[in-house]
Amino acid sequence: MTAGRNVIALGLVVLLAASCAGLLGPVAISHAAGWSGWFTARIDAGETGAPDTKSRYLGRFADLPLGLSTPPCDEVRARVQYPGRPFVVAVHGVEGDGPEWWPAMPVLAAARPAALLMFRWVPYDERDPITLGLAVGVSRLLECAGDLASGLVVLAHSAGGIVASYAASRIAVPASWGDKPVVIVTVASPLAGTVDRARNTDGRAEAKFILDLGSAISSYPAAARGVTAVHLRTQYPADGVMKPTAGGHRPNEPGIGVPGARELEVPADVGHVPALAWAAEELASGRL
Repeated sequence: MTAGRNVIALGLVVLLAASCAGLLGPVAISHAAGWSGWFTARIDAGETGAPDTKSRYLGRFADLPLGLSTPPCDEVRARVQYPGRPFVVAVHGVEGDGPEWWPAMPVLAAARPAALLMFRWVPYDERDPITLGLAVGVSRLLECAGDLASGLVVLAHSAGGIVASYAASRIAVPASWGDKPVVIVTVASPLAGTVDRARNTDGRAEAKFILDLGSAISSYPAAARGVTAVHLRTQYPADGVMKPTAGGHRPNEPGIGVPGARELEVPADVGHVPALAWAAEELASGRL
């Protein structure tokens, strides 16, 4: 155990030294440490939708470095498990993909998507590199394996919905994809920001994404051609994240999100964490 901790500590020292030397930026560090980036989630033959244990959940994932020209398309296509079904991309919230995903991921897997992927990110990276990472990965997936899927859905929970909403404008849908759907679905996302702190007046990102989240957001860029959005809105008091501030700012303010997006109300008694499993069930069953 001590040896393992020493290895981890040494790795962090190396990453920190590289950052101080200007060799690695914050996003590169989080990618190198395995805290962010793209991963595929294994779909087992006997999936029933029963909640994962922590060890089973963590054992599902294998990294897939989706970029503008990486990995080779053959590797992307090899991760497709059920051709002819939609791709499902999961995006977690500000604290990572924790226990709230243990019941949600098996439900998505049991629906047998073409491929099930997770985009991980960390809140101390900058907004634009995070959202570009999501958009570029989705674009690469469509480019390399679009003929193997019937559509693509991004299911983004909590602050991940803000990431996905900004990324919607940066996804490049190739002509070969045709008119198949590419849909951003946010659930329990404080799309208006969590507080009424003034943001940069010119729309520039803050130094860290956590500061964008902790600012008032009034608008998002329009979605790219071929991309649509659905915002599943939770309500206070069931969802404490949506509690209005003393000044009246509402994190779930109606009308704030991807322009033209549909806004649907989650049942009023569904809280912030349970909303993810609820949305997964709605998506897997075809009701959404």
